[in-house]
Amino acid sequence: MFTITLSIIVLTCLISATAFNNSKIIDDLIFWPPAISIRHQYYRFITCGLIHADIMLIAANIPTYIKRRDDYNYRSLGASGAVCAVLFAFILLKPWAMLQVIIIPIPAIIYAFLFLGYSVYMSKRGGDNVNHDAHFWGALFGILFTIAVRPSVMTTFINELSHPRFNF
Repeated sequence: MFTITLSIIVLTCLISATAFNNSKIIDDLIFWPPAISIRHQYYRFITCGLIHADIMLIAANIPTYIKRRDDYNYRSLGASGAVCAVLFAFILLKPWAMLQVIIIPIPAIIYAFLFLGYSVYMSKRGGDNVNHDAHFWGALFGILFTIAVRPSVMTTFINELSHPRFNF
């Protein structure tokens, strides 16, 4: 059965493979805030994710758009904001799960605070060509979306937090 998910994966693979060899496609699809402000190319909120991974979430790009709408030198692609959303939804469900950060195991809840702090710091510092705002806002969106869709997750989260388990 050809599902919507499979369709998105196939479309993303085709567009990404084509874009890797054609800079015009990347330029036409990449997240570039002035193209949205001036040219009204709102499709870029979604197509930037097709270049690299998926179109699951555009919420991570909205704060970046507001912050950089007149910055002609700013470009962004990829789906790391969406990945952060999924990761932080997982952290709500399993805050004491162990995440492997390079080779260091760390409880998910501790990673979450370190990651958010790092994202805020690096967003203010800048200069590394990484959209740290997308990471931060993607993570926040993952938390809020999960709570909105399944409010009982807050009870699960609080219950899990009150029973720390460190399984290395």
